[in-house]
Amino acid sequence: MRECAITYSGNATLKRGLKKPWQDIEKFLTTCSEFSFPTRVIIKLVESSKIPAAFFNQLFDHFSSKYEIYGAYYQADDKIHQWTTPLSDLEINMELLERYRPFPKNEIPSVSLQIRIDMLLLNENGDLLNYQGGKFYNNFVSRDKKEEYLGNSRIDVYLSERSSARVFLCFPYENLNEEFYNQVTFIEKHTPFKLSPKKWYIWNITKSKNGYKKSKLTI
Repeated sequence: MRECAITYSGNATLKRGLKKPWQDIEKFLTTCSEFSFPTRVIIKLVESSKIPAAFFNQLFDHFSSKYEIYGAYYQADDKIHQWTTPLSDLEINMELLERYRPFPKNEIPSVSLQIRIDMLLLNENGDLLNYQGGKFYNNFVSRDKKEEYLGNSRIDVYLSERSSARVFLCFPYENLNEEFYNQVTFIEKHTPFKLSPKKWYIWNITKSKNGYKKSKLTI
């Protein structure tokens, strides 16, 4: 087992709309990662008194005719309907939703595409960083506010009128050496979002060697 790892974990603001933010994410993934493809795509559509019935009904009928509903849940007075979609339909659904913009305003985005991407990081030479993958960290999973799989990196992209992302990047270094800082500089050069200096952490192996303890880190 590795003694420690350094991670970045935080939320990021992307450009407005769906297509342009996704293109920026794809460009970053192509340059900085490998094995990075969506592992899950979910459409979320909100049923609310604040959202025009015509907008909701058209999209609900369309997605219900194409996909099996994944589930629905309530958040306050809003009902959120969900569908899982094939990866091959991602571009088609993006094009469709772009035609409905601007989306009706609502506290919860009236409609969104949520895309999960698991990935491994590359260095500036295009080589995979060593010691990536859960096997080097005893398949440790943090169950804090969000599940974080040490050894792996992940981006959850939320595409809507105001798009955003949840970012977890795992840097497999055991100290803040020159190689680590070079890697951070390379990643920052290509990300379509800013990395906050307050969202860095170091994970040190516990004395019992059966897990890791997370501490804040200043970069």
